[in-house]
Amino acid sequence: MPPERPLSPSAASCASRRTSHPTWPPPSHSWRAPSAMRRFRFRLEAVLRQRAAVQSLRLQELASAQQHLLAKEQELDRLLAERSRLLALPLEDAAAAERARRDVYLDLVCARIAGAEAARAEAAQRLDQARKALLLARQAREAIERIRDRDYREWQADCLRAEQAQIDELAGTRHAHPAI
Repeated sequence: MPPERPLSPSAASCASRRTSHPTWPPPSHSWRAPSAMRRFRFRLEAVLRQRAAVQSLRLQELASAQQHLLAKEQELDRLLAERSRLLALPLEDAAAAERARRDVYLDLVCARIAGAEAARAEAAQRLDQARKALLLARQAREAIERIRDRDYREWQADCLRAEQAQIDELAGTRHAHPAI
């Protein structure tokens, strides 16, 4: 162990000043390592998840409505093609009974076309309702996301303020006690 040197007068006064100063050593909270920033916790996270789930459900309903409309349109197209085929049949050489059967079948196809057109209109209305429901669900989710974004920006600002306060406190402590 090296021999102890006597303290110089200025060092002795600093040492006595340090021990006699009421805030020396500094309070323990100022010497703690900067605590890890607390994690961002969104207070409405459950609501956001629920709104996202509703939007996903509405998207599935929209896809189902689109498929339903497509099926109704295909059925209508098939019936229209059948009617066109029936109307294109030559009737000059056909017997009266054959013409009567064709007319009855044509009436049946026309009735089915009317039903298919009504079903297609209903499917189109269902699709429109599904689009509106999806739009509302998306808007509801985005509203919560805007709140989350605002809260996140506030959290970041709070963290920056806390970090700056720690830096200022450390700088103030070092300024008050340059030997640190």
